[in-house]
Amino acid sequence: LRYSGGYGTNYFDIYAAVDDINTQPYIDDYEHVVYDRSNMPETWVKTVPPGKSLYLYSDEMTGYCWDNHYLVSPGTITLSEDVDFGGNIMCLLKDNAFPDTLITARGAFEHMFANNTHITTTPQLPATTLKHDCYSNMFYGCTSLTSAPVLPALTMVDACYNGMFSGCTSLVSAPVLQATTLATRCYHGMFSGCTSLTSAPELPVTTLASYCYELMFTGCTSLTSAPELQATTLVQGCYQNMFSGCTSLNSVNVMFFDFDASNGYPYTKYWLQNVADYGTFYKRPGLNVPERGVATVPVNWNIVDASLHTIDISLNKHSINKSMYDTETLVATVVPSDSVDPVIWSTSDSSVATVTQNG
Repeated sequence: LRYSGGYGTNYFDIYAAVDDINTQPYIDDYEHVVYDRSNMPETWVKTVPPGKSLYLYSDEMTGYCWDNHYLVSPGTITLSEDVDFGGNIMCLLKDNAFPDTLITARGAFEHMFANNTHITTTPQLPATTLKHDCYSNMFYGCTSLTSAPVLPALTMVDACYNGMFSGCTSLVSAPVLQATTLATRCYHGMFSGCTSLTSAPELPVTTLASYCYELMFTGCTSLTSAPELQATTLVQGCYQNMFSGCTSLNSVNVMFFDFDASNGYPYTKYWLQNVADYGTFYKRPGLNVPERGVATVPVNWNIVDASLHTIDISLNKHSINKSMYDTETLVATVVPSDSVDPVIWSTSDSSVATVTQNG
C-alpha cells in the first residue's frame, strides 16, 4: 500500500499488492488508484487472501510531503484478514530526493494502522532522522500484533513514539530503545495498555527530557519489574504515571537523588499508582523517601539501599607516546563516582606495555 501525503491540492497515490512476504512484486500486480484531497477517503480497505502478505513498494514518486507540515488526512489502513507486512515503508512517504533514513514530515505515519486488529507483524522502520509525532499512535489498538520493529534512531524528537504501541494487547516483547538523546514526550504512553508485555526495555539514558517517560507503561498488567532508572537528575514530569496500573509490578530500582517533595513531586506524580500491594524499592543510598504513597514508594513495599554499579568509565588520555622503560599513570573516571565496582587494569599486548592495578 502506498500512501503519499501531500499538501493543498497535491494528490495521494495508493498502490495495493498482494504477494508472498519475501517475493518482490511486479508493478502489474498492483491496483493503482489516485485520490485528490477533496475526495480523500478516511479509510482504505484491502482484502488479503489467506497465506498472502502485503508488500510495501512503489515504482515512482509522484506524491510528497512538505517539510514542517502535517500530512493532510492521510487516513488509516484497514484489513479484512490477518496479514504480515513487508517492503519499505519509507516509499509511501516521500520522493527520491530523500534517503530512506530521513522522515521529513511531522506526523508522517501517525495513526497509520490504528485500531487495525488484523496486522500481526509490522513493516521495517529504517528512519534514523525523525520528525515530531512521526510514529505517534502508529499501531494504537493493534490487538493481534505480537512483536515490534527495530527502532534505530539515536536522537529523539518531540512525541516521536507517543502512544506508538498503546493498546497492543498481544505484544509480548518490546523493541530495544537505542536512543541516546531524548526529547519532550518522546516515549509518552508508548506501551500503555500492553497487557501481555512481561519485560520492559532497558532505559540507560541518564539525561532526561520533560515528560519523556510519562505514561510509558501504564496499564501493563503483566509487567513485574521496572527497568533500572539510571538518571541521577530528574526533570518535569519525566516519570509521571510511568507505571500506574501495572498491577503486577513489584520491583523498582532508581538512581536519582531527590523526589522534590517541596514542589509536589513534579517528577514522579502517580508513577506507582495501582501497582502490586507488596514489592521492593531499590534506591540510591542517601535518597530520602519523605512519605509513602503513589508519588514515592507504596505503603507496604520494602525499601532497600541498592549497590551502585558502574555504568560508564573513561580515561584521562586516549593515547600516549613513550620511549622504552618510560612510565605514565592513567586516571580512570567511573560513573557513578560512588560505584562499588572495582577498576581492573589490563593490557591487550604485554610485549608492548604493561600496567599495574594502580593505572
